[in-house]
Amino acid sequence: LAYLGVSTISVYQDDLLEVDKYLINNNYMVFLSSPTVEDIESMMERGTVSFNNELFQLGKAAFEMINNKVKDYAKC
Repeated sequence: LAYLGVSTISVYQDDLLEVDKYLINNNYMVFLSSPTVEDIESMMERGTVSFNNELFQLGKAAFEMINNKVKDYAKC
């Protein structure tokens, strides 16, 4: 949801994935292992972040690449 401009908190408990690091470093997502009610309220007050068409297009391209690989595999 972060790439769509929706305020997002990651609570992932393992090593962060590169995509998560990218989203966090570019202020699309916040990482809090144990968010408080105050943290969540603060995110809600901030509202959405700016929609990033470039980020959306990258996500769309990644989806298409994976989708095509799955379709190719299903043909075998």
